[in-house]
Amino acid sequence: MDYKHTLDYLGNQVESPQDIIPKGIRRCDDPLLCIPRDLALHWGPLYKSNHYGEWHYFSMIGKEENGDDFSLFYVVRSTGWCEQIHRPGFYTLFGYANLTKKKYYKNFAVHMGEVISDGDLESTDDKFFFKYGVGQPADKGDWFSMEYAHKDMCWKMQSQCHGDDKGNVPFAINGTAKVLAPGYVPASYCGFELGGYDGNARYNPATAYGITYYIIAPRCEWNVDVFVDGEVHHLKGTAWYEQQYGNCMTKDNFFTHYVYGHCRLKNGDLFTYRQNYGWTNGRFSDPKRDINRWMYLARQGGMDVRLGKDAFSYEIIETWESPQTGLVFPVKFLMDTPIGRLWVNVKGFYGQELQLHIGSMYEVPLEFRKNGPEGEVIGEGFGEAMSLVAFAENSPLTSLANQPDQGYTQPGW
Repeated sequence: MDYKHTLDYLGNQVESPQDIIPKGIRRCDDPLLCIPRDLALHWGPLYKSNHYGEWHYFSMIGKEENGDDFSLFYVVRSTGWCEQIHRPGFYTLFGYANLTKKKYYKNFAVHMGEVISDGDLESTDDKFFFKYGVGQPADKGDWFSMEYAHKDMCWKMQSQCHGDDKGNVPFAINGTAKVLAPGYVPASYCGFELGGYDGNARYNPATAYGITYYIIAPRCEWNVDVFVDGEVHHLKGTAWYEQQYGNCMTKDNFFTHYVYGHCRLKNGDLFTYRQNYGWTNGRFSDPKRDINRWMYLARQGGMDVRLGKDAFSYEIIETWESPQTGLVFPVKFLMDTPIGRLWVNVKGFYGQELQLHIGSMYEVPLEFRKNGPEGEVIGEGFGEAMSLVAFAENSPLTSLANQPDQGYTQPGW
């Protein structure tokens, strides 16, 4: 491999005095993966890029104290590069659904204030911890904080955000998520997921261009208080944690449109999958099955990871068109997998779209069935259909600048 591109790429990412990495956030000079070190956010020369994306993600399905079914997801995302404040942008994403009453509460907030952080990232033992956030409870504006202590393998998340006229409702969240067995697991081989390619091998592990590192903790004990619509909901159950990061926000890897999901089977086994797509007239089209990913984790031990068009197939059967955006999302689909044919449907109701600044995400609870669309439910999980329309159409990204070059092109031989 010709590393000249790598050296040029890194050499051009010059830090200014304002770019000093705060305590508790990892200064990333290399693309190597190590736990617990890489549970922290990744900033620095490697990820000083509009292609950078990273998220701490939690989702859960359960029953409220009154017996109502609910679903909840909460994400803190760090992405791109904001020249005005000399750091990546921060967003919080929140979606809480009362599936019994068919009510959905959502919030997407951009956090542009000062980063407050701390941590000990050098230790690999019980001393390892970090915390980061923007703003604080005393502020009148939106704020959030995220903390992790490896001694207890416990996350703590807090946030409070206002509503707006775009359908975002005021909310507050305060909770802890303790990681249970099997702990942290790579979602693919060695935690490395190739987000995709355009047929010209435009991806580069040395610069994390067009790829991601992908860590999951599929079983977390999540106790969380959610405040919406004048009520506090005391929610608890088993959450699914994910962290994914890399210079992956590129059209080269079809990251702008994809379907992803995870499932907990009733027998205790788990699986997760992704299929990327093209985009035509507001609809998912031209599935990129050559870069499919499937990972199955057996409760009794053993992991089955498969990549490519033979890993699994995903066929959309029914869609829902958003009355707000006109975007179309899959709500029923058929999967042929290594564990057999599965019929999958959105649990509860369809209207659970979260509008973003460059498109929408459809983050919904799923039911997985065997023996037909009305067959026995053998597992539940979450699905995500992403439609980053503005990104896909190459519209300017608000407050982001400094576009890097287009990645490494493999030479012929």
